[in-house]
Amino acid sequence: MKEHVSRKALVVKHLSSLPVGAVATEETFDRPFADLFADSVWLLRHAERATDDDIHGTLSRESLMASLFLLEAAANTCIESLDLVSAVFGEIDRLPVLAKYDIYLRTRFRRRHLDRGARPVQALRELKALRDAYAHPKPQKVVWEQSAESLTAWPQLTAMLKVRTNPHDWYSDDAVIVMRSVHAFLSHFFREQCRFRPTHVAGLLFSEEDIPVAERGTTMCFDRSIRLDLKRWRIDVSYCRLCWLSN
Repeated sequence: MKEHVSRKALVVKHLSSLPVGAVATEETFDRPFADLFADSVWLLRHAERATDDDIHGTLSRESLMASLFLLEAAANTCIESLDLVSAVFGEIDRLPVLAKYDIYLRTRFRRRHLDRGARPVQALRELKALRDAYAHPKPQKVVWEQSAESLTAWPQLTAMLKVRTNPHDWYSDDAVIVMRSVHAFLSHFFREQCRFRPTHVAGLLFSEEDIPVAERGTTMCFDRSIRLDLKRWRIDVSYCRLCWLSN
C-alpha cells in the first residue's frame, strides 16, 4: 500500500538513501483530485472566518467551484483507467460529465449503467448548471422589491439543492451544500454503482500512474483539521480511504 501526502499536510514524500553519486528518477502523473479536495475545505474554512463580506463571498465561490471540479476530475480519471485508444478517448473526453460516468460503468462492468433516477444523480444536473453559470458567465436577472425605505432583492434558488443560482450571491452555506452534494454523488457512484471498496476508490483517484488501476493500493494523507471541518459540515467522504495527520 503506497501512501502519498498532500502538500497541504506540510509533509513531503521521503526517498530511501542512495549510493553516493547515484541519481534517482521516477516518472509520476499528478492528478488534481487531492488538491481540489483540500482547496475546497481550506477555502470554505477561511470564508467562514472572514469578517469582510466581499472576502467571504470570494472565498465561498472559489470553494464551491473546487468542489464542483472534483466531479470532473473523478470522471476524467475513470475514463483514463479504461485505457482507450487515443481517438476514442478524445471523443469521450469532450462529453458532459454525466455521460463520462455512464460510459465508465457500461464499459467497466457488464449490465451496469448510471441510475439517472437516483437523487444524487438528479442533483448532479443542478451542480452542472451551477458550474456552467460560473464558467460561462452571462447576465443574471435580479428582481428588486421596493418598500417604504429600501429595495430588496430575493435570490433565486435551485429546485432540489436550494443553492443560490447567481454566483454573485454564493455564500458559505451554498458552498457547504454543494460540497455535501458532490461527495454524496461520488459515494453513490463508487459505492453503489461501481461497488468499490474505499481502498479501490483511493487507488483510482490518487493514482500517480499513467493508466490508473483501482486495485493498486494508494491513499492520500491530509491534515487532521480537514476531517474535523468535514464532520462539522456533515460531509461523508468514507467512500474513499484517506489518512489523517496531526500537526
